[in-house]
Amino acid sequence: MTKIYLITGFLGSGKTTFLQKYLEDNQVKTGVLMNEFGQVSIDTSLIKREDMNFVELTNGSIFCSCLKTDFIDGLVTLAGSGLDTIYVESSGLSDPSNVTGILDLVKAKSRSEIEFCGTICLVDGLYFFEELDKLVAVEKQIKHSHVVLINKCDLIDDTKVEKIRLKILEINNQAQICKTVNGWSKELNDIVNVKHTLVIQDEETSNTEEAKPKTYSLNLKNKVKEEDLVVFLEKVACGFYRIKGLVEVDDKLLKVDSVGSKIDIREAYDKEKNQYKQNLQGSTLVFLASDGIKSFSMLVSKSQEIFGDIVDISV
Repeated sequence: MTKIYLITGFLGSGKTTFLQKYLEDNQVKTGVLMNEFGQVSIDTSLIKREDMNFVELTNGSIFCSCLKTDFIDGLVTLAGSGLDTIYVESSGLSDPSNVTGILDLVKAKSRSEIEFCGTICLVDGLYFFEELDKLVAVEKQIKHSHVVLINKCDLIDDTKVEKIRLKILEINNQAQICKTVNGWSKELNDIVNVKHTLVIQDEETSNTEEAKPKTYSLNLKNKVKEEDLVVFLEKVACGFYRIKGLVEVDDKLLKVDSVGSKIDIREAYDKEKNQYKQNLQGSTLVFLASDGIKSFSMLVSKSQEIFGDIVDISV
């Protein structure tokens, strides 16, 4: 029997951090299916290990018709590998309202015995209410979840945590709710990796080909100065839902993770191997646009202004 868990959460809520921590002491045969809206996956190198079965789906949502068939085939392949558990990390803009129907198709197509054990949704404690007001996907993710993790609780006070908890219950009054810091808490082992029996009815997903946001990839041909990278991100962040990537500066590799005006830059260092993470894509930043043409125009002008002719931008 292969257990399947779905991990959802808006951009920057902490899904990959949660999955990293959950897999650290993993003692069972595990597979991961990772979904990115953009054409280039940045988080692959942060999760993927040599001993792990891994499937990567990019350039769309796994709940949209544009990737649904690939999603089904990817899960069937993983389930056929004799795994104990499969974790599916969906894109931050995903709407999982139709997940049960999709997994029913996986069961019908797979020769292996599989069991869907629940959806785990992470919400960003810092920006929850702003995100909820702007994007339907945030509410849909909560509505179709069995467990909701209020993440980044170290950055907000108890009053705000309680307001978020009450709003979550207003959307989904049967969800189990847990407070987390950096995607983790001591309670998680007792509520996450078990089968959740709550039945959540499918709805039509808002993820469609027509509604798919534009993504752009910026490749830097040479190393850049860290201060130039910071200035560039500060100038363009307002035009994008999300910016993330790995960039070589001087003698180190930096991981960039930006949601709205909040920019996080840190060293992409693998403490276990005592070396920087393997940078498979070169210095690449992926941008998820909030305003198509306007966002793209800003990206082109500011990248040329700060980095000159060492930049390639692809759509």
